Amino acid sequence: MSSSTLKSLLKAFKSKKPKKSGSNLQPVDSVSTGVVDSTIQASSSSPTASNDPTGALSFFNNASNFQIQDFKYVEVKNQASAKSPGWDLLVEKTAHTALYDSAARFDRPKCDDDTRVEVLSEIMGWVQDQEAPTRLLCMTGPAGAGKSAIQQTIAEQCSRLGILAASFFFGANDEARNDALPVAATIAYQLCLTSATLRSSISAVVDRDPLIFTKSIEKQVTTLIVNPVLHLQAANLSLVDLPYVILIDGLDECKTEERQAELLEAIDSCITSNKLLPFRVFVASRPELVIFNALQPYGHLHQVAYHIQLDNKYNPDFDIERYFRRRFRVIARRCRDLQAQGHLWPSQTDLTSLVVAASGQFIYAATVVRYVEEPRGSPVNRLKAVLSWTLGATTSHPLSSLDELYRQILLKARQNYRDVDNSREDLVMLIRMAHDTLLRECYNRDKILFSELGGVDSLLYDLRSLLFISRPSEETDKLPTEGAQKPVALQAHHWTFIEFLSDERRAKDLFVCAGEYTDYAAGSCLAYVDRIIACDEGTVRKDNPMLSSCAWIFHHLISTSWMGLRTIGAIERLLELNWWDWLSLDYTPMGGKLVYHYCIIIPMVQHALSYRYNRPELGKQLAASWETWVRSSGILDLYRRKTRPASPPDFQECERCGLVVVKDRPDAVLCAPRQVTFDAPPSLPPPSSL
Repeated sequence: MSSSTLKSLLKAFKSKKPKKSGSNLQPVDSVSTGVVDSTIQASSSSPTASNDPTGALSFFNNASNFQIQDFKYVEVKNQASAKSPGWDLLVEKTAHTALYDSAARFDRPKCDDDTRVEVLSEIMGWVQDQEAPTRLLCMTGPAGAGKSAIQQTIAEQCSRLGILAASFFFGANDEARNDALPVAATIAYQLCLTSATLRSSISAVVDRDPLIFTKSIEKQVTTLIVNPVLHLQAANLSLVDLPYVILIDGLDECKTEERQAELLEAIDSCITSNKLLPFRVFVASRPELVIFNALQPYGHLHQVAYHIQLDNKYNPDFDIERYFRRRFRVIARRCRDLQAQGHLWPSQTDLTSLVVAASGQFIYAATVVRYVEEPRGSPVNRLKAVLSWTLGATTSHPLSSLDELYRQILLKARQNYRDVDNSREDLVMLIRMAHDTLLRECYNRDKILFSELGGVDSLLYDLRSLLFISRPSEETDKLPTEGAQKPVALQAHHWTFIEFLSDERRAKDLFVCAGEYTDYAAGSCLAYVDRIIACDEGTVRKDNPMLSSCAWIFHHLISTSWMGLRTIGAIERLLELNWWDWLSLDYTPMGGKLVYHYCIIIPMVQHALSYRYNRPELGKQLAASWETWVRSSGILDLYRRKTRPASPPDFQECERCGLVVVKDRPDAVLCAPRQVTFDAPPSLPPPSSL
């Protein structure tokens, strides 16, 4: 073969820079390989590379009479400095709050030293035994049993060992991680961080199909995870050093059972059943219907999953007592109460009572500790109060002790709140209003509803053992105008507290229905509007951003159809002021991604005013003006732009309002194309949480 032929052949394989003879080519961002079947002769003792006029580098320039056998070329493309639309889109679709080390997961639970030793040892033994036949581990246990703490601890241990490939922690109250759709993208993103080669391959996949994130979970897992990893093997790159542990926590907190089942099926069919892949998957969940059925003898995971049930086999009482002892010693060292610093506090009798009350639930123990270590008051007196509350708990359901603890903490906090000012609104009602996830998307909510109360922070003085505040990120939360403010998010340390507040049977006299705080919020909105108008000497400026914020808050409140006297009075007053003019699209909650399906909401609200509250004329007036605003404001066009489907098979379009809805979701049922008449009072469905 001539020198010119050799040069032409080798120029087809490009490299950023020449490699020394005999050096190993390490993949950086992307790899392409090729085999030269020809036998090439040369007399050169050391091949060199020189710059080609075209800008590429060519090997063995001007060389002749040498031989290369079984030549394999690995091309290295360093994309670290190059922008990749595929990578940017993958980052955008990643649920960053679902990562095990995300700052958004405030006060992440994990196991104390010397607790849960047996179960942690069993899990880590399974994780590290890559020859074990089962590559899927399912851990189930009741609410508060410590599943998330175990997962967090395993994640940190695997990370230190360099074997953690990815994690996804579901959260029922976090819109970014309460659905299984972003799981594949989030895992793929983390895999990209472990291998630059994978990053290049996965980014290229997204470049080719930017709509991959709208496909089924199985399709996403196959395209974003399985195929790129298999391509590494096809390129003869070893997977030995690739991290292999994938952790998924809180599957039961995924908002629909259909998505839960779809994710489990994708994990089984695409990952754990594929012997060519190195991954081992650990899923933790409450034993809810989907995973319970899948693990039964007739279920599809029964033969393929290693199942750990968090029960008395692992002696949680011993771990809980050890946890109490350690934490109380820390509290005693930090406080100034001499009673707590003696070796007799707490007594063995007190510890035994606490362990019995916990009933194997670590969330009970964690809540007690957070309450006792609060700086207000003596820890000794606080512990005495907790012990007295355990006497009022019943054994009618597994969470009775926890409910009684929640109840007593709330009662004490509410009393302290009233002692400051007896004219204050009920603390529990304000907590429910502050936690409303849709009100939280309305700009300037805190100024309008909580400014006179001292802000949302003032609600937490005696409730920091149950609640915390998450503040919006200035970098990620874009505001419509400079004066706009994104509300803070009031969140619970554990979702069982929100369940407690929302369940009348469990909360009893502490239960506050949505109508109560809706009515209060409507009255507060109207009062704020009147103050603005008074400051402007009676004139109404349509461009006032605070009026826009008030209007959108009120728009959300009446959309629920829960009303009281103050809400109805506010409707009458705001209709007089023609408040529709204030609904600036710039202040639409979530920038238009929070969609209101007016074809069902407006008739539902009209029906409520006509039949539930006996105000048919007001209902007709509100509906007519509302429909006029919907047609003329451009709101439907905004919603269509923000929610236009990328994958038609998974979506449908309402024939009445033209908005897109996702199949098999509650809003799809509400917005289904059907004729609705309200000539006679039909049975009214529960107000939508749209």
